Amino acid sequence: PVDFPTQENEARRLVINYYYPYLNEYKTEDSIGNYDSIARGNPKLFFQSTILKGNFLYDKITAGSQIRTSTHSVELIGTPGTDFSLFAIYHKDWFDGKINWKFGVSYSQFEMQRYRNLDLRKNQWTFRPSLTYNISETWKVNLEYVYFASPILHWNRLSTPAHQVGIGIGHKSDNYFLQFGVFENIITYSNTPDIGFLFSIEKFKLN
Repeated sequence: PVDFPTQENEARRLVINYYYPYLNEYKTEDSIGNYDSIARGNPKLFFQSTILKGNFLYDKITAGSQIRTSTHSVELIGTPGTDFSLFAIYHKDWFDGKINWKFGVSYSQFEMQRYRNLDLRKNQWTFRPSLTYNISETWKVNLEYVYFASPILHWNRLSTPAHQVGIGIGHKSDNYFLQFGVFENIITYSNTPDIGFLFSIEKFKLN
């Protein structure tokens, strides 16, 4: 739930009707041309490489970057501006590789700093520790925690930091790796999806 200003004040009512025309129709998202706002997203260029390897403090440290460019496919999905991210990930194995520990840190800078009447964060830090337990050569379980500052500024609970936890299971079959995960928000509930699901299939040997 989000605390909108009362509409008893005429000026506030006009602001809400102008910036959020679907709010009073009890819709959860905007529509364009009577269609749901589903479209192609922004193209992204992603790079990651190992920069340090072999040490008693860590097994390896990887780093990379991502650039998201603008698109104009749909106004609400294809957001304007170019975003840039840098990240680093610490890797360490325990108990002969039975447990894999990772800690990721990323910094992102956004060009778009306002949406309707909402002030958006110019830059953002994200922290992401995770733990993977290898049950066998074919099965593994993953636990993850994600923290990031809210992208929205000056809007009550929407501006509080976000906390999410995830649990997933993976299975290796021949040349494929299948994963299924569930993500849930904790502590704060107004700035992250209530629950999310992930399913992926990875082919790691190409003929």
